[in-house]
Amino acid sequence: MKLKKNLYLPIEFKHREFRSKILLAFYAIKLGFRVYIGSTNSIFKLIEFKSQKGGIFFFKGGLDFNKINDIKKKCDQFVILDEELGTEKKNYAKVARVRIWPGSEKLIDRYYVIGKYGYEASRNIFPEMQNSIKCTGWPRVDLWRKENDFLFKKEADQIKKKYGNFILFSSDFGYISTRFINDALKVYKNSHWKSIRDEFLTVKKRANEVFEEYNQFLKILKNYDKIEGLPLIIIRPHPAEDVEAWFETYKKLKLKNIKVIYEGEITPWINASLGVLHRGCASAIQAHMRGLPVGHFVCDNEKLTETPYKISQHLFSLNDIVKFCKTASANKEMKLIRYHDEFKEMIHVENDKLASELIIDDLLKLNTSKEMNFQKSSKNMFQDLFINFKISIINFVKYVFRFKQYVIASPTRKIPGGISKHEVEDFLRRLDNNQNFKVKKILKDCIEIDK
Repeated sequence: MKLKKNLYLPIEFKHREFRSKILLAFYAIKLGFRVYIGSTNSIFKLIEFKSQKGGIFFFKGGLDFNKINDIKKKCDQFVILDEELGTEKKNYAKVARVRIWPGSEKLIDRYYVIGKYGYEASRNIFPEMQNSIKCTGWPRVDLWRKENDFLFKKEADQIKKKYGNFILFSSDFGYISTRFINDALKVYKNSHWKSIRDEFLTVKKRANEVFEEYNQFLKILKNYDKIEGLPLIIIRPHPAEDVEAWFETYKKLKLKNIKVIYEGEITPWINASLGVLHRGCASAIQAHMRGLPVGHFVCDNEKLTETPYKISQHLFSLNDIVKFCKTASANKEMKLIRYHDEFKEMIHVENDKLASELIIDDLLKLNTSKEMNFQKSSKNMFQDLFINFKISIINFVKYVFRFKQYVIASPTRKIPGGISKHEVEDFLRRLDNNQNFKVKKILKDCIEIDK
């Protein structure tokens, strides 16, 4: 193997991040990078095992100073694209500030943002990072563009065949069970980040409000289910929610025309749907980019200002939701896609280049040392086996004693099925079947992609 610039791509939530990171890897490899992609734990492990310094670590924020500093000892560049920020306006500055450890700004070599609003806000929040902040858009949004429908056609067709016409409800309540709320509050109360501890009372109040909104929505669903002739609603839990609580509630309510399904990435489900209901999440933007009807369920006539709200129909009652679903079911033809002005302000989309291409073009400008490919030593193999065995024992003990912690998702919930060589190869072939990629598993849930 020859010397190349290495790009390290950790994945926290597989359903949300896996394919967008493969897309980013695709363009990186075409321009001469070697890419390592895997679960967050496996990529951190790989960095620890490294024997030479070099490469670019591509992360989402939320690390303290010492952890970033440790990474910079092994990697030349530490860059951030924070998928927790998105298009939120009301609390953008607050959330962005909380997710960067004070004093670590000097360690961040690039800070990629989704659009113009985020760019201007970030320049005000982080004056020390003026030269590092870049407005590129997101690889995740690249996958939502109409020209990339072919990447999900097979799955979307299978979903349509199995479920027929349906409306997708993309849940993003967050706080949908008392056990989840209790675990979340423990995290805020005991965090070693002062900025997070300071949010305890605010989060507690918001969690209780959202839990009430969730229960209000359940009452609407029960009444919707009693009306004949309405389209099926498929509920998709958010990966950061207490997913089990949705299934428990569904079983308890015994609904006939509503299903709870948590399978695969959300994109083919949106592509297969007649329209999308939501509570303020990115699925609204994704559906908008397809020209689908988008409805925002609003509690108690609350006034919202965020992008998903502004680009959606506002639904306050059972009657509003019934009308939305009927209209979406009757108008199955795709509308002419025109991006809302709010969308244009919040999300950077170029006609001739994807965000993935803009990011890789920019990464090439960084002064990054080339490295040989990773070679696992006997010591690394033993450490990897020991760590995985230890995790298996811990998970078994938790299972035996039925111990669950819901706020911080387990690895099996975050990375269901792990990160496999086959999955990486499959999506690379969808992108371009003619490219001669070399894909190799090097650690558990960690894949090397080269050319």
